Amino acid sequence: MFLAVTIYFSIRAETVKKSMYENITEEFIADIKNNGIITVGDYEKYMERMGVGDNLFDFSYEHRYMIIEPEYRYKTLEEIISDQNSAYNGSNDYHYREVETERPPVDDPVSDENLNKETNESIMEKSIDTPADPNHVHGDNCYYGTKHIHTGNSKSGGGCYGQYTTESCKRTAYYSSHFDNTNTFSCNQEYVGDYVRCPGTVTYRSRNAHYDCGDGHRHTITIYSIYTCSYCGTYQSYIRSGGMPSSIECSQTVKGYKLNCGKTEGKYYDENGNETEPICDQIVSNITATHPEQTVYQDDPIITTARAVYLDGSERTVICTTDLTTDKIGSDIIGVLTYTYEVNGELHSKTCNIKVTIIPKNKTCPRGHVYNLSGDGSDPGCPYCSAWIESLKIIIPNTLPIIITIGTSLQDIGLVLQATYMDGHTEDVTSGYVDNLDKGYLGTMQVTIGYKGAYITVPVITVCATMICNICGYEYNLYPDGTNPGCPRCMQRIPVFTGDVIKYEHINNTEDILNKLYEKGQYSFNINDTFSVTVINKSSSLARMLLGRIYPSLSNRWFMINKSENIMSK
Repeated sequence: MFLAVTIYFSIRAETVKKSMYENITEEFIADIKNNGIITVGDYEKYMERMGVGDNLFDFSYEHRYMIIEPEYRYKTLEEIISDQNSAYNGSNDYHYREVETERPPVDDPVSDENLNKETNESIMEKSIDTPADPNHVHGDNCYYGTKHIHTGNSKSGGGCYGQYTTESCKRTAYYSSHFDNTNTFSCNQEYVGDYVRCPGTVTYRSRNAHYDCGDGHRHTITIYSIYTCSYCGTYQSYIRSGGMPSSIECSQTVKGYKLNCGKTEGKYYDENGNETEPICDQIVSNITATHPEQTVYQDDPIITTARAVYLDGSERTVICTTDLTTDKIGSDIIGVLTYTYEVNGELHSKTCNIKVTIIPKNKTCPRGHVYNLSGDGSDPGCPYCSAWIESLKIIIPNTLPIIITIGTSLQDIGLVLQATYMDGHTEDVTSGYVDNLDKGYLGTMQVTIGYKGAYITVPVITVCATMICNICGYEYNLYPDGTNPGCPRCMQRIPVFTGDVIKYEHINNTEDILNKLYEKGQYSFNINDTFSVTVINKSSSLARMLLGRIYPSLSNRWFMINKSENIMSK
């Protein structure tokens, strides 16, 4: 009975205390609601009052309030770079220009002007002999021997005249020679009415012929006579009909010495006294080279044919000899052609000059270039193939397209071309080429590169110059004109307003509230903030512990306050 009474009155005491603690807590919250702050004094007073009765409690506080603020975000690196590119308003125009380069000149002229394309044999094969001049009259040079002229005379004898005789000469006299007479005198014509003598001069011309009968008789006859006045034109002619006869009749009585030399005057006899026939068809008066100016390859034969003109006017093509050789290259070399022939066992010769140009032999390479061989006949190789490029390719850089910083040239990036010549040899080219790269254009272009008449076209991409930020170390692009847009990574750290407002509830718990309270001396609230206090007992009375023994399922929590208020609200 005593235990039950003790438990009863103990529980009644807890009820009274619980009511007291609730009132203290409600007053504490009510003051906060009305004032909107908690001071250190208010808090400590509350804690002091809640410590009456030697009970221990767990206190937890909660401050709920709404936060409204503009929404910010961080742009991506790609967004910032895109904005920077859009902000650039500089021009970016591509300027095209032609690339012109020529093959290097090759000084190796191959000339075939006047080049011998015939041989002595081919010329002789098609040569045509021309006959003697029909108007040719034999002279002393036409005979091999001496022309006979009778010596002595028929009156005194001697020489060709021997026995004295008297006889009539009845025989034929043959033509032996002729001579021309010319003379001039004043004209004796008078003009009728004027009685003025003609002032002109008369020219007299006549042709006379000698005929010998073989007995020492010579007859002279006139073939024709012509009188012509230079002023009045008076003309007279006396022409023998039939022209010049080959013979006439000799009719003459001879008293005196008779020819007994056995020779005919005017005819030609050799040293043995034998009469000779004309040999003017065998005697060469002059020769003329058929090819007076020639161009021949080194060590090739010269054309040595000449056109021989004989005393009788006939012509024949003959082969001559020369001491000129073609073993050395030269221009306009004078050579002598010599034609040697035999007449009656005697050798005679005639010469004429030729002018010869000796050029090196040439060769055609597999690509069709014609070039000269060396002076010793060796092959120096085609100078065109060794000087002219067949193809170009880029070996540095070794990837395409070529990426290059705007404002720089292909030489600046160390571009290396490999030129393959027609003869197969190669050359690495680092300079001397030309190109149409537009260094001020940003983007992709087809660039033509030319070198010694050869061309190659390659894609080239020009990109902006870069800069390393001295703050964050990030490498970024400059504008095409070289100006600095700023480091995009550093700009990425600057938040930007999204245009939206963020509204969310924030909770400060017991630790946040007490730290700020003792840090600043008070804790402030805003209108309509919610402040909650939860108080739970940590200790129990003796009676409740006894009941817990009797009833194990009975909780030891006998006190709990959970109170919330909206600050400074009605």
